[in-house]
Amino acid sequence: MNKVIVVGNNGSQINASTYVDLKKDLIIAEQQNPTDLDLYKEVELTSVSGQDEAGHPLYKAKVVLEPRVSRIEIGKFEYTAPTQGQRKYKSIEVQQVMLNNYFGKADRQGGTASDIQNSDINPGSIFGLFETAADAWYNDEFTSTESPATTLPLVTLDENTQYKHSYEKGNVRPAYHFFPKDNNIGNTNHPQVLVKLIGTTNEGTKEPLYLATSTFKPGCYSRFRQDLRHEL
Repeated sequence: MNKVIVVGNNGSQINASTYVDLKKDLIIAEQQNPTDLDLYKEVELTSVSGQDEAGHPLYKAKVVLEPRVSRIEIGKFEYTAPTQGQRKYKSIEVQQVMLNNYFGKADRQGGTASDIQNSDINPGSIFGLFETAADAWYNDEFTSTESPATTLPLVTLDENTQYKHSYEKGNVRPAYHFFPKDNNIGNTNHPQVLVKLIGTTNEGTKEPLYLATSTFKPGCYSRFRQDLRHEL
């Protein structure tokens, strides 16, 4: 015996009798509930704390279970003009948020990500993506009829809100889990957030707009984290 392996949140699904039997592909769509994530940890047994009655060594190990995902949360929307008082839009309505450029799978044991899901983003394609996202796990749509404490309310950035919207503690906000363990997670395979907006000009004309992020600050790293919270 040289290590201890602990697998969590799998219930009766674990029937492994060998290390190889523990191999499993995790699917990102099934890893979005923060209270029900697959957990896994391997720890080498190096510390002997004594012996049992038969003289066998008793090992001591500290095991901290880890999910195989990191989490992105949107904490705030803010509209700032290049020059104060020169805003093109008197209000901006946030209608939809999506995640793009994420991995669809990861292996449970090592967490290595695979199966990149990426759509090309340009003015001619992005609004079609918003329309076809529907009830996908990586998509959130905002409506004015929902309660801000439990679901996503409509966000309007205007003079009344000082062109800002911050999510208070306890309010639901756009949030997505993704598999981070990839050598290029900090650059070409960095998760991308897409936002659909409607801007109302000073003349009252409504214009469709979108926001597509590049990398975040702080950025994503090839390790499992639960504290990536960003402002847009």
